[in-house]
Amino acid sequence: MGKQQAIVTDKNNPLYINIVQENEQSTSEAVTFWGRLRRIELKDWLTTTSILIAAITLSINACSNFSKSKWEKTQFLVEEIRKIKSEADNKLAIDFFRYNISTLELYTDKTGADRWVIVSDDLLVQALEVDQNRNDYTETEVRVRSILNNFLDDFSFFNRYIDDGIITEKEAELYLKDWLKVLDYRKRKSNKFQEKFSNYLKYYGYGEVSDLLEKYDKQQNRMK
Repeated sequence: MGKQQAIVTDKNNPLYINIVQENEQSTSEAVTFWGRLRRIELKDWLTTTSILIAAITLSINACSNFSKSKWEKTQFLVEEIRKIKSEADNKLAIDFFRYNISTLELYTDKTGADRWVIVSDDLLVQALEVDQNRNDYTETEVRVRSILNNFLDDFSFFNRYIDDGIITEKEAELYLKDWLKVLDYRKRKSNKFQEKFSNYLKYYGYGEVSDLLEKYDKQQNRMK
C-alpha cells in the first residue's frame, strides 16, 4: 500500500486521477448500498408493523365477534326457555311428573269444576298407552296426551341444539336444570309408568327426549 501511495502523490498523474475516481465511485456505491439497505429495513419494518397491526385488529375483531356470538346465543336460549316455560300446557306436563296425584286445571275453556281434573299416575299410565294397543281414549286421556306431546315437541329441540353444537351438554343442564330434575322424578314412579313412558317416546318418535335424558343421567353419574 505504501508503494502505491508514493506513486500517486502527484495529483496530475493519470493513475492518481483514476484511483480518486475509483474511490469516489466506491464511496458512491457504498452510500447507495447503505441507502438501499436502510430503505429495505424501513420497508421491512413497515411491512412487519402492518402485519402486526393487522393481527391485532383481527384478534380484537375475533374477540368482539366471539363475545357477540356468545351473547346472542345466550339471548336466544333465554328467550327460547322463557317462551317454552311460560306455556300453560308445558307447566301442566311438568306437574304430571312432579306429583303422583294432583288436581290440575286441564280445561281452561270450561267453567266451574269442569276445568279441574284429578290427575294420578294411574290416569297417566292409561293415557300413555300407544294407539297400537287401543283407540278408545277418554276425553281426559286425549287432553293429557295433547299436553304431553306439546311438551315433548318443545323439549326435544334442546337435544338438537346440543347435537348441532349450538349449546353444550353443560349449558343445557344449566338452563334446563329444574325441568331435567323434575323429569328425573319418573324414576320414583311405578315401573309400569316408566315402561309406558319409555314405550311412548319410542313409538311416537321422541328419541330426542330420550337422548337428552340419557345425557342428563350421564352428567349426574359423573358428578357422583
